[in-house]
Amino acid sequence: MTHPLDLSRFSARSGPELTEFLRSPGLVHYLGHIARPSVAQCILTIQECERERGGQRDDDLAFHSIHWADEEWVITTLPWERRMVMEAAARAQELAILRGVPPVSSKRGKVVFPYPASLLFTLAGNPYPTPHEGTVH
Repeated sequence: MTHPLDLSRFSARSGPELTEFLRSPGLVHYLGHIARPSVAQCILTIQECERERGGQRDDDLAFHSIHWADEEWVITTLPWERRMVMEAAARAQELAILRGVPPVSSKRGKVVFPYPASLLFTLAGNPYPTPHEGTVH
């Protein structure tokens, strides 16, 4: 699948190097299924927001594209104190932020996320989206 994300900001970390990065103190990580348009739009919003701020150091904002459960996923990493940027972007796309990563189904059955991280959240479809401000019922 193609998507309009700025892939130049995506890291090539994988395996033990990615595991070590996900354990870095002071960072929070969000996993999203890149095939979901709402996840891609959420990440575009994060990229644009950080670009407007004048950019961040590479270790403050990171994107990792990983292949897991027969699908493409993206991990977005922000400093803990900037987590409200992701919360706002997710809310705008009606995404829920779930603590941890639930097992998902693949062609091989249920699979567990291979990377441990203490501050790892999943961007998921919100089964109970809130109405947009200004909506008349």
